[in-house]
Amino acid sequence: MSDTAVVPIEENGVVNGANESQPFKPTPHMIAYLETASQMVGESITTICESCGIDHSTVSRWKQVPGWYDWYVAEYRKRRHRLIPELDEIAMKYAKRGSFQHLELLNGKAGDLPQKAPDTAVQVNFIKNGTEQAARFEEDASETP
Repeated sequence: MSDTAVVPIEENGVVNGANESQPFKPTPHMIAYLETASQMVGESITTICESCGIDHSTVSRWKQVPGWYDWYVAEYRKRRHRLIPELDEIAMKYAKRGSFQHLELLNGKAGDLPQKAPDTAVQVNFIKNGTEQAARFEEDASETP
């Protein structure tokens, strides 16, 4: 699947795409890529392209089109936001099974967990009698102002 219609073309010093008089309008292939990317969080651009049948070089050209990136980021966030209830449901399923990590995630998201204090311990490595040793010093949290 190729989308050569959106390749920036310079005519009289003006590159096609979004401008002050004409807002950016995505093509069907751009929308297909966006939909696939929003479902495949954490995957590489190459993997996403393979999944939706778009050549990687096409996405690289899209990045040069004025307005494309702003459109992509805004729409990606909207689509990811719509998945939050579904993701919460999945996390709750695992939390009910006793997964502490999922319970912590849900509680943290709801604001029910206090922020973890940063680790203020210091470890010092030294050599004593030819043997490397380590000493760990921890700050007493009760003495912190």
